[in-house]
Amino acid sequence: MKAVKAIFIALFLAMVIVPVLCLNTEENAVSEIDNKVLAANPFSSPDGGDLTSSIETYLSERIGFRDEEILWYTVANDKLFGAMVHPTYAYGKEGYVFFKPGTNVAYGDYQEAFVHMLSQIQQYCRERDIAFVFLFEPSKASVLSEKLMAGYHYSNEWVSCFVQRLEEESVHYVDNTAVLRECRHQGIEVFNVKYNAGHWNDTGAFYGMNAALAALSEQGANVHINQLDEYRVDQRLNTTLLVSEFPINEYEPIYSLLHADAIESATKQYDGEVIRNDQYRAFGYCKNTARMEEGCDRALVFQGSYINGMGYKFLQNAFGEYISVHDYQNILNFQYYVNIFKPQCIIFDAAEYTFSSTYFDYDGMVDFTLPPPLAIYEEYAVCNIDAVVSAKAGEQLVTVTVSGLAFECDNGYMVSHGEEYELQKGTDDAGHSIYTLTIKRENYDSDAVFYMISDHEQIKYRIEPSFVN
Repeated sequence: MKAVKAIFIALFLAMVIVPVLCLNTEENAVSEIDNKVLAANPFSSPDGGDLTSSIETYLSERIGFRDEEILWYTVANDKLFGAMVHPTYAYGKEGYVFFKPGTNVAYGDYQEAFVHMLSQIQQYCRERDIAFVFLFEPSKASVLSEKLMAGYHYSNEWVSCFVQRLEEESVHYVDNTAVLRECRHQGIEVFNVKYNAGHWNDTGAFYGMNAALAALSEQGANVHINQLDEYRVDQRLNTTLLVSEFPINEYEPIYSLLHADAIESATKQYDGEVIRNDQYRAFGYCKNTARMEEGCDRALVFQGSYINGMGYKFLQNAFGEYISVHDYQNILNFQYYVNIFKPQCIIFDAAEYTFSSTYFDYDGMVDFTLPPPLAIYEEYAVCNIDAVVSAKAGEQLVTVTVSGLAFECDNGYMVSHGEEYELQKGTDDAGHSIYTLTIKRENYDSDAVFYMISDHEQIKYRIEPSFVN
């Protein structure tokens, strides 16, 4: 009997001590179960909050074998009681899986700031004959609301207010909610039942991307609308939920372009030089030789996970050149990317769940402004001045800087090879104003002319400098 007690005590102590000894101390560790970065060491990264609470959070998130215990507990509840006990997912009706419900959102200042930003982009594109469409991607819950868990009142009424404001500001947009609901009405499954609760499947991406392409085509853009017979559709078996070890057994459709040999990648040539936000790094540049021969347009697409994960393959088949930038905070640097790639079409894609400062910074959107075209200053008096203009060249791009001005400018422009580019205002290490832009090397002319605008003087200052490299 004593031996049995000793064994029991030893096992109990092992269950308590071993997880502590196996504490995960890795910096910036990510939990696949929670799909998030785990709490930082409260002693190495004090945040000024309650230390006791920080220590408790750190230990609870990093205790050894935590993920395995959560998985076992989750699977047991699913098998025994048909209940989804998971940090990220929740069961709906008929076995459908959704993200865990959060607080319903109301339309407010944040959404109004988003409309302000889109209105600025729309105006910028209209003045430069660039076809533009804002693409709104609904959540799975918005399209399949009838499949949500009983007792949960899901409301996205803010979207109706948001769309109404877009119409008031004459923003070209596509709300894929209606597109995807119509697909389901026709018996076309655009979301998986279980796998990838946060995004559409390839079938949904096919129809969603075609809706955006059709909207561009209506504006006169030369784009190719995808056809189903251009793709081979296979079925892939998924055995776990996305970023989770929760077991499932579900097939999803995978679309593959039949003539993918026409697509050439230029991503590597530009990836190291194109600036992006540290958290949102995705970038791609492909050329479709078949579409280029047809005269299809060059497109710049600010895209989130709906396109990064699946929609991209349908855009690769639609344009002559397709440049993709992870949107979110990068959209606030809109001018920078337009200067480099000089697109004929622009798509800005955002999912319903990304309307927060984690993705799109509120203050950045409030302050977001874009310059008018140079032609608007045609009546301004022209005055020649000297300035320091330097050019720093990389393999593919060149960054041009104007400095040494004795006054503040409202806007600045460079005309090179007959193309117009806008300068962006910043400061150097000494706090002096500088004006910069980045373009492709082949678009850069060392004899380029610069115009610096002073609105209160109504003067267009012209610079024809000797370049300092």
